[in-house]
Amino acid sequence: MQTPYPSYKVVIASEDQTRCAHFQIRYMVYCEKKKYEPSNLFPDGYERDAHDAHSLHMLLKYQPPGSQNHRNVGALRLIPGGNRPLPIEHLADLNHKESITDATGELSRLAIHGAPAGHDSLPLFVLCHAAQRHAAACGMSRLYFLARPALARHLTRNHLPLQQAGPPCYHRGKRIPYSLDVYDFAKGLNQWRHKLDNQWLSARGSASTNNPLKKCCETIETKKISV
Repeated sequence: MQTPYPSYKVVIASEDQTRCAHFQIRYMVYCEKKKYEPSNLFPDGYERDAHDAHSLHMLLKYQPPGSQNHRNVGALRLIPGGNRPLPIEHLADLNHKESITDATGELSRLAIHGAPAGHDSLPLFVLCHAAQRHAAACGMSRLYFLARPALARHLTRNHLPLQQAGPPCYHRGKRIPYSLDVYDFAKGLNQWRHKLDNQWLSARGSASTNNPLKKCCETIETKKISV
């Protein structure tokens, strides 16, 4: 039966083909759409930087109704802290109480491109869910990220307990540094998922245990980062 929620899954881009797909999504968003990075620096169509050598790359795939194939629609990376400075340490003036250790990490290069209109926040939720699972599997207790005010408001409205980690800075426009406890991240995601569940059930008009959101969350496999 066709449902209001499509089929999404997140894979770790550890092989050449999937990693290139991850970089290509970033190129389409950061170079072509947003113009954040100069496209002439990436003639192969793959946006990347020095932090990618020691990051975990997530690739979001979407399976259209009636199709046996998935297409690539999103990307996000997780950078471990401790051994090297995180990008946020160079871009923002973090509060003195913030401590970057091997139990911390940074989420960056969020990109969603080609997800069908009307899917609202579902692609973002699935990427956040995968990020939390992988951060926990890597032994991380706190995550950092820079966010536009609009994105931060969206995440807060969906129950993620963001903590501002320093004053706003200007990097491709106004950005605010945030931190997020990985355990509290999981609790917030559970509330966000409950909200999405209710929306799905409301669209169905009746209760059902065959929720595709449950399936896409349960099929996320975790992998530790090798540094």
